[in-house]
Amino acid sequence: MSSSVSQLPHTQIMISNQNSINLQKNQDFSLTGTLLNYLLYVFTLANCFVENIDNCLDNGANIVKVYIKQIGNKWKLIFAANGKGMNKEQLNIAQIISQHNNGDLMGKQGRFGHGYPVSRSKFTDNKGRVTWLSCHSPLNDDEIERKFVTDKFAQCTIDMDESMRVSYLVKELSNEISRRNEDLWNDFAVDNTKTGVVLIYDLEEEKAQEIITNLTHPCIKYNLKFNFMDVYNSKLKNDVFKLYIDDEEIHPLPDWPANITGTTEKYIYDAVINDGVFPDECHANRDTIIGDQNGNRYANYTSHGRNHKKKLKPTEYTQNELKYTIKSKFCRNKDTLMYTLITPLNNIGINVQENIQAISEIMFGDSYQRNGKTLKISKDDTRISGDKKMYCCVNNVRNTIIPVQVTPETDADNNVSINKSEIKRSLMKLEVNKTLYVVKSLINKKELFDEYIQPIVDAAAADAVAATAAATAAAATATAAEEDEVDSDADDSVYSEEEDGEDDEDDDGEDDDGEDEEEEDGEDDDGEDGEDDDGEDGEDDDGEDGEDDDGEDGEDDDGKDGNLAQASPGRHGVVQHASHNGLTLTHALAKLQEMKECELTETEKANTFRSLETVIYKILHSKLDHETAEVLIGTRNRVTRTFENYINDIEDLLMRWWNGSPNIVAGGGDIDTLHRELTSN
Repeated sequence: MSSSVSQLPHTQIMISNQNSINLQKNQDFSLTGTLLNYLLYVFTLANCFVENIDNCLDNGANIVKVYIKQIGNKWKLIFAANGKGMNKEQLNIAQIISQHNNGDLMGKQGRFGHGYPVSRSKFTDNKGRVTWLSCHSPLNDDEIERKFVTDKFAQCTIDMDESMRVSYLVKELSNEISRRNEDLWNDFAVDNTKTGVVLIYDLEEEKAQEIITNLTHPCIKYNLKFNFMDVYNSKLKNDVFKLYIDDEEIHPLPDWPANITGTTEKYIYDAVINDGVFPDECHANRDTIIGDQNGNRYANYTSHGRNHKKKLKPTEYTQNELKYTIKSKFCRNKDTLMYTLITPLNNIGINVQENIQAISEIMFGDSYQRNGKTLKISKDDTRISGDKKMYCCVNNVRNTIIPVQVTPETDADNNVSINKSEIKRSLMKLEVNKTLYVVKSLINKKELFDEYIQPIVDAAAADAVAATAAATAAAATATAAEEDEVDSDADDSVYSEEEDGEDDEDDDGEDDDGEDEEEEDGEDDDGEDGEDDDGEDGEDDDGEDGEDDDGEDGEDDDGKDGNLAQASPGRHGVVQHASHNGLTLTHALAKLQEMKECELTETEKANTFRSLETVIYKILHSKLDHETAEVLIGTRNRVTRTFENYINDIEDLLMRWWNGSPNIVAGGGDIDTLHRELTSN
């Protein structure tokens, strides 16, 4: 009998344990090899945690608690959740590997049957025990005191060591919780008198320490708590469920401040686009159209390797069902956003200053929201082209694709695979990828710029014009006052010009007031060619030839010698002005360096912020005309407001606009005043 059975090609050898639960071994399948292969899967610790939390949510939980505890001499990783709970048969089914679900996916994350078995191998290294405890039916008042003698509990224990040895899953199932596990249920169940599940993994010491370290890892890439905040941000914000790690609640990321946030939505519809709409010899997306909030409709196509959009007339298409919404959030000031994140991220061990690049990639990345869970789309390496002033309207935007309904088709479109934590952009359906590109780079870029950036640029330009006019008027008033003073002095003089034959001019015949000095070369302050500061080809602000804005001859705006004669020497031979018209770049940089070297308390540093902000403001307004939006917004992109960062900002701006120029720099008087205050001690 046994020999004939062993010859059958698809024989399943039935082994019955003491609880009469059949354990099956398939000759065409190696469980040992599968469990070893799971260790090679590209599942991070965060992925494994998320898979287990997803399973809790799919079971109806609205509270999930995770513990990393040393119980006795063993480390345990425990997932506890309320929800419906599971009876013995359901616990048995839950152990089946690769259960594929193509049915109703709305509200659920599980689909491929890989998350739990892969994470089980990753957590345990295929060693020790995995224990499931569950209450699957509500207890009445009479049953609460003696709950474990009722038939409302179930248990499943898996021996990973033995399973690896015999190559089939060795598990024990029961309609009750064993006496040795009663304390685990009482101690860790969300409510030990109500339905729910407690899942316990045995951990090796090394794995336990890795988890503990990564919970508050200083690098955002490995920080588990940040991952939970990001992945479940929508669910946590909308109170879909509460998540606790060692009894500490995980809160969602803070909302972006409204005053720096711009939003827009686009809608992707199934459609039929008429013949003749697209140009010849192009690759067109003929069954999808893009809609905006103003009722416009666009199609997209590729021609000669470039993506294009085409605004459609109502007669050119037939619109069908809405398939996706793309929500875009634009950050107009990264400095403010990062400042908003300092406290919540610091609470979980992340220094914003040290993680700014990684935080930016996450904050401004693309994502796919599947039943409220955020799946990151891998980095977009597409080169941005077009007007550089609009680059920030692509780079500083978070785009989220949200399907109207989660289906196997939408999963396939967006490359939702076994590891449902990150989507490979290159594996997304080509039409979806191109549609996302068109929304980001061809529609939103201009729309966001026109609505949020152009008004700021125009206002700044108007302020600069007004400031110039005010400065001109002030200079004229000062000149008139000086002339009146000269006339008054002449009237009071003991000797008249006729008596000594001399006048008040210098030996070289030039007037001390220097009234006509700026007109000697006959040049306009803006440069010989009269072009605006930006230059036709996008070169630096100082003009096409790289000369300084103040004139072709490099003369100082305030006179040939820059009025530096009244300055007194500083500690390093740097000119220090008691009364002056400004500093050259060399003098300004030297003073800034000396300020950096001052030994100041944090309070003293904080007291300089207003003065340093004033310097930055003056520099921007002295040069800003048609500058790019990156300069307008990005120059202040400091994560934290520190003394050193402000000084670095000022140095960068001065080097950008005055490098190689002998002219005085904007804000020089304020720099010198602050320098004198800080170095006077």
